[in-house]
Amino acid sequence: MALFGTRQHPKGPSGPWERHELNLSGTRVVLQAPPHNHELIEDISEPSKTRNLYADNTFGRRRSRDEAEPPGLGLLYKDWVFRGIPLIDGVIADVKFQMMVYRFVEFASLFRSRRLECAIERYIYNSPDRTRVSGASRLRWRVVSLNGHEWVNYEVNCPPYINNAEAVVLSIWQLPISDEHLLTVYFRQIIRAKDTRLPEVFAELTDKVMQSVRVTLSEDARHQKSAVEQQYPWEKSNGLLPPYAFEEIVELNEWDMFCAVNEEFGEQLNYEAKDEETQKRLKQQAAHAKAIKQAILASHLRFEALEAEDYQRHLASQQSEAKA
Repeated sequence: MALFGTRQHPKGPSGPWERHELNLSGTRVVLQAPPHNHELIEDISEPSKTRNLYADNTFGRRRSRDEAEPPGLGLLYKDWVFRGIPLIDGVIADVKFQMMVYRFVEFASLFRSRRLECAIERYIYNSPDRTRVSGASRLRWRVVSLNGHEWVNYEVNCPPYINNAEAVVLSIWQLPISDEHLLTVYFRQIIRAKDTRLPEVFAELTDKVMQSVRVTLSEDARHQKSAVEQQYPWEKSNGLLPPYAFEEIVELNEWDMFCAVNEEFGEQLNYEAKDEETQKRLKQQAAHAKAIKQAILASHLRFEALEAEDYQRHLASQQSEAKA
């Protein structure tokens, strides 16, 4: 292995890949990944871990008051740093790798395709993972067969200024492991330099890590999945979905709202009247934003209508075959 990296051949994590084994209420997940190599972030990865997915205190929300946020459980985290030419480039990229489980009680069973797709929209829109980017989320959607399971994979183009970077891309992989639990793996790829081969390097790294993932469902989960497949054999995952777009509301803070009021009214109103108008508009803005959010959240629960459409297409196909 080269001692130093370049922009075309960056130097990333080195050393033997580490094996990790997870026991999630009987569902076993085994994978291999490079060792954590970020000097400023503590390595908290563990070689083995057991979690009860049905205990009351297993899952939590980062925004505790937001009941629409899917409750999550962190399983594994690594940060991989990539360097270019020493003293010239330094750190040119890093990849933040995380494995989570999210719980989606409202969407059960996640083994039904439309419910999974709608749950993923809820994840994109209201998870704490910075996936909420209208029109730049759910990019390059595909269904990938890996080691006996069909994973959903898509990307999110995040605003690069958040990480002071040239580009930030999330590659997300998701797999139902019970009626209500969604295993989620994401690679946050942060590119900090121009004219590099980093996208190719990241794609190769992601592919190797995901190829190493082995999931063995628990007996209960296997029964849940089998029951869905027997009852709804016509329901299949979409091989192609468009980018997920939704209405975004840019809310002004109190100072910016006051400035907008001041610019509009000038000398027509005194300070107290401008402040009163500002507070009025802030309340209107909050009510409007709440209504928009509630409408989007409600749209995620449309899976019954989508399932009915699937069934009607199934009946029409059967009738067409019978006539033939």
